[in-house]
Amino acid sequence: MATRILDVVDMQFDFMKSNGGLYVPNAEPLIERTNDFFRSIPRGLYDLALIKYDTHFPCEYQNSPEKADFPDIHCPYGAQGWELVVNDAELAQRMPVYYMAKNTFDMWQKNPISDRAQMFFDTDAEEQAYDNLYHVTRDRQVLQTGELRDEFMRRVVKLGQGDVEVTMIGVASDFCVHDAMMGYLQRGAHVRVVADLVAGIGTPVPGRAPKGTIGDVINLPVFQPYVQNKQLKIISLQDALKP
Repeated sequence: MATRILDVVDMQFDFMKSNGGLYVPNAEPLIERTNDFFRSIPRGLYDLALIKYDTHFPCEYQNSPEKADFPDIHCPYGAQGWELVVNDAELAQRMPVYYMAKNTFDMWQKNPISDRAQMFFDTDAEEQAYDNLYHVTRDRQVLQTGELRDEFMRRVVKLGQGDVEVTMIGVASDFCVHDAMMGYLQRGAHVRVVADLVAGIGTPVPGRAPKGTIGDVINLPVFQPYVQNKQLKIISLQDALKP
């Protein structure tokens, strides 16, 4: 029997609210729709949810690769822009919920900042959260030490060891959703993206979907082999609620 994962990508204030620091077009209407979806999920339909936070720090962002595409810091840890805008407490009534902070588009990468000695944090919480990047924890503030991402994927998700189905929602479909999808696919998972619960930016960046829609994303040549062998597909919200 497949392990069924709900992957929630960066559904944070800065991306999802129209007054956020890096608003993704058409993302704000997804908030209410996502909360309705959470309330409608039958218990036992998914084995777990993984909620990911894009997470930055003033001392880190100056050297972040993301700065080249997005010059101003977004989702700074502990600020309003970092906070979730969807109701994870509702989700936790239906399945175990795990959290992971990351400071790259791609959840499968490692922290690109190698010189830890040059990091100077304003609070102990910031420092703890920074040191917990790419660890998976049950703590929604990502302060409690978690399990390394790859170990979690091996031990809990059984990724690469059996039948794993990942259902993805969140933003941005042409950045963090794109990269997460590819990583799951390369590791043998089947991936479903809920068309009603994703939104994209649209960008001329090479390798990204110019329009930013999820249809535009999966039409990229890099995804076509997975579509053709039925490892990747777009589904409706109603399909995401079916056994």
